[in-house]
Amino acid sequence: MSGPKVTVTTFHDDPMFGSVERSVAAILAGGKVVAPVDVMVRIGWLQVAACSN
Repeated sequence: MSGPKVTVTTFHDDPMFGSVERSVAAILAGGKVVAPVDVMVRIGWLQVAACSN
């Protein structure tokens, strides 16, 4: 993957920031833990059926 480096000062400018932020907020609305796999499923990068226990 190429493009500008995401840093602490520029992460808000990353095109994925909004999707990740909304996904994390929705997950936290239902619990106290956010797993990266849950964010990927919510964004649509991963299908639940592709995940194994």
